[in-house]
Amino acid sequence: MKTIRLPLLLSLFLFTSISNAQLCEGRYQNDIFTETTKTTTKFGRSQNSDGQFQDLFMDIYEGKGDTGRLRPVVIFCFGGAFLSGSRESSSLVYMAQELAKKGYVSACIDYRLASNTASLIQQEKIVKTVFRTIHDGKAAVRFFRKDAQTSEVYKVDQDQIFIGGTSAGGILSINLAYLDDSNKLSADWKKWVSEIGGMEGNSGNPGYCSDVTGVFSFAGGIADTSFIDPNDPPLYASHSLLDLTVTFGKGRPLGGLAPIDLYGSGSLIRNMKSKGIYTQFDSFGGAAHPPHSNPLRLTSTKDHLAEFLYDILDCNPSNKKKTSQRVCSSSSLEVKYNEGLIDEELQVYPNPTNGTFQVKGKYIIKEINLIDGIGRIVYEGRANSKSVNLKLDLSKGIYSLMAKYSDGERATLKIVIQ
Repeated sequence: MKTIRLPLLLSLFLFTSISNAQLCEGRYQNDIFTETTKTTTKFGRSQNSDGQFQDLFMDIYEGKGDTGRLRPVVIFCFGGAFLSGSRESSSLVYMAQELAKKGYVSACIDYRLASNTASLIQQEKIVKTVFRTIHDGKAAVRFFRKDAQTSEVYKVDQDQIFIGGTSAGGILSINLAYLDDSNKLSADWKKWVSEIGGMEGNSGNPGYCSDVTGVFSFAGGIADTSFIDPNDPPLYASHSLLDLTVTFGKGRPLGGLAPIDLYGSGSLIRNMKSKGIYTQFDSFGGAAHPPHSNPLRLTSTKDHLAEFLYDILDCNPSNKKKTSQRVCSSSSLEVKYNEGLIDEELQVYPNPTNGTFQVKGKYIIKEINLIDGIGRIVYEGRANSKSVNLKLDLSKGIYSLMAKYSDGERATLKIVIQ
């Protein structure tokens, strides 16, 4: 068990109180790029329901010329009843590009589909189908967390990864975010899930955390609201009140064809509000599926999603996440402040600091970077020691300190300057 030092604990309490000077400066709220670029990359590979190995790809969208660092990631999952659809879904590509214009890194991903309609009317097969998709979503999350901890190709913030999607993609995302304990499954479901790779699966990028910071869903649902705990991530949802494909409340999806109950957005939002979790919700009359099936609703959904994401960003001093929100490898925030990716002894003290502090680790540190809340490198310094003393004149706020080592590895932690 790690020993938590007093300065580290103090930084937890100050996380939301002293960062008023560190704003997002328009990024993530307004369009700061007029064009986007797309990169296609493989993020995983696993066996599909026919036993054949399938490569998994994602299209990554960024603002053209964006040089920002520690950028939040938004992962989009398409709809199609787990039978059809693709990462080229026009509505999700549109949203991904629009968020990239605001400075996000957006990704539209593949996931494995059922081989035929019969897979959706037998409980064992549909459970395995859905969990395969969850495994693929987790592999995508891990892909970005691995990149942040190693090559840094996409310059993302591993503490700010969001996932969501339409219909089946929403079901994938919601269950990925809130189902984190196999003991909450029935005996049959637990057995079936263990047969295809357990809770994490084997779709790619093993060894990295698959937790997310926030979730969004357009006509999605969850297998059981008891999966949701008070310290789980926030949710934005939209849903049509008379939707028969995925019901607004509790019901069987696909017009009752599927042999399992699903709790739609109405049940979800009610449950989460009762547990004090931040939510945003758009409900619509009629039975449109997905709810953003016309251009006006699509535009408003895009805008409301952007508002929701900004509401829970770290650079927003008024962000609405709980300080106790579950994060990787912990049920509290303490690990977020010293993740110990390579150097488990890396620490800064005093922390909080007035700008004069010492960085100390287990291995020889070759370089130190300090990065502000909107991804700018505000300090770069060479070093050749396990202990480095610094005196910096920086604005008050929360920064990420990255220590780089001679073998190219790195470790990061949060530092508070007051």
